[in-house]
Amino acid sequence: MVASLPPIKLTKDQWQKIILSVIMLAILIYCYFEFLLNPLQASAVAAEAQSVKIEADIKGADARLREFGALKTRAAEAGDLVTQVNAFIPDGAPIAWFPPRIKAFFARQGMRECVVRPLGTDRTGDAELDKTFSNVAWGVDLPTTEFVPLGIALAGLENEEPNLEITSLRISTRAENPEQQQVTLDVLTLLKR
Repeated sequence: MVASLPPIKLTKDQWQKIILSVIMLAILIYCYFEFLLNPLQASAVAAEAQSVKIEADIKGADARLREFGALKTRAAEAGDLVTQVNAFIPDGAPIAWFPPRIKAFFARQGMRECVVRPLGTDRTGDAELDKTFSNVAWGVDLPTTEFVPLGIALAGLENEEPNLEITSLRISTRAENPEQQQVTLDVLTLLKR
């Protein structure tokens, strides 16, 4: 047989202590959740959101670093290009050296009559080159030439003058002498500013 415990008799003071302890325990549990656990969870959520933002910033910075590296490479290439172009351009005013140079070239090709006239200047279209160079447009008139020597001369002109670009070519014939053509070229060349 199991012995039964005598009923516990609590005094009024003991009941008050128990009730006060239960109230204190409820307040302690409330304070734990309200002032410790909830702020900790909110801080964890904020830290995660901040880490996502930082990861995005890191990816953006990596992309900018790659762009900067590519820009440095392009700058080095542009510097090489400017050096190469400078090597092809004689010193002095272009009106002093370009027309005689073109006339001498066509004279070597057997085309003694050649008129070179400036048409104007323009930008190159390349931001790096525009800092140092400009395009000068020239008109080159060959009053009498033959078709085959003209083709050979134009190929040679593009090979001999690497900073020259033929932008327009007009060939016309005369009724009285169809073997002879009249040629007008519009060319652009890079010149130092």
